[in-house]
Amino acid sequence: MKKRIGLLGGSFDPPHYGHLKISFEAIKKLKLFEVWWVIALQNPLKKPNSSTNYTERFNNSNLFTASYKNIKISNIEKQYSINFSIDSITRLKNNFNNFDFIWLMGADNFAQFHNWKQWHQIMDKIPIVVFNRPGFSYKALTSKAAYYYKHYRVKAHNKPINIFSTPKWMFLWHINENISSTKIRKLTDENK
Repeated sequence: MKKRIGLLGGSFDPPHYGHLKISFEAIKKLKLFEVWWVIALQNPLKKPNSSTNYTERFNNSNLFTASYKNIKISNIEKQYSINFSIDSITRLKNNFNNFDFIWLMGADNFAQFHNWKQWHQIMDKIPIVVFNRPGFSYKALTSKAAYYYKHYRVKAHNKPINIFSTPKWMFLWHINENISSTKIRKLTDENK
């Protein structure tokens, strides 16, 4: 049986407790071997942020997770000059065909998932697990992606989601954190 790996993509600017909580919940609820944080070279849906460069975000994520053996930091986007999740997923699946990957995301991202490059291909390539975020759950569950793939939603998770053929997605309510990197940066800027 292949080991299950969760992929959590993002800018991680900065990494925070919410990222850890999603990772730990995913490991526990989805019976994952590890969660890999895929540090975005540049989020195509956000304006370039000059405050923190890739190397600093990557190093901060490594330091932040140093004591957690089942969270790894991936530099695949930097290594291959990748800017889109579909390309990261394709490269990881090709490079590590001995693992079963599951894409992890917050409800805020799933609400706008239809804006991602080749979002249908992402759904076809990898199971997706969406985590609740206060203020975004309704938007996520009524989003274009949720509507389009409503018949592919797995509601009970007594079996690992990766054993279902794709497209498949699941919504988990266990996270109730309202923390975000944007809020942390704003607080940090206000206190300077």
